[in-house]
Amino acid sequence: MHRRGPNQQEVDLCTDFLTAMGVGAKQANLLFDVEPLNRFECCFLNTAAKGKQLADDVNFDKVGILYDTHYASIEENSVYGAITALGSRLNYFQVSESHGTGAVDWKNSFRPLKDMNYKGWLVLESFAKDEVVKKGFAPIQNHLAN
Repeated sequence: MHRRGPNQQEVDLCTDFLTAMGVGAKQANLLFDVEPLNRFECCFLNTAAKGKQLADDVNFDKVGILYDTHYASIEENSVYGAITALGSRLNYFQVSESHGTGAVDWKNSFRPLKDMNYKGWLVLESFAKDEVVKKGFAPIQNHLAN
């Protein structure tokens, strides 16, 4: 199924909403992030570059990007390039993969965080049982240690 991208009215509504959220986030000293999703779940925001552009258009330092390794593995041609291009807009890094398929390029997902000296949130999103999470987290721990 082909989905169209957002029209200008939708972009303007989203920008207006995020601007209002940026004001509130600044007043409360909070971060507010948008998360690009894959094209199978959303037609509005699918890549880190589009997310950064939206955050830049809003122009509040408290509005940034939640980067999800699962969605990025579907949409990004270069995860390293996508992550580094986010720069200071990267506020939240979500580690996730669909059912251990091996689709995520872990090396090029973690290397830019080290290269950028990333100090933001790093969160594991898992839908598996505890014993599966522990087993599946071992390769991630190895990449973080190196």
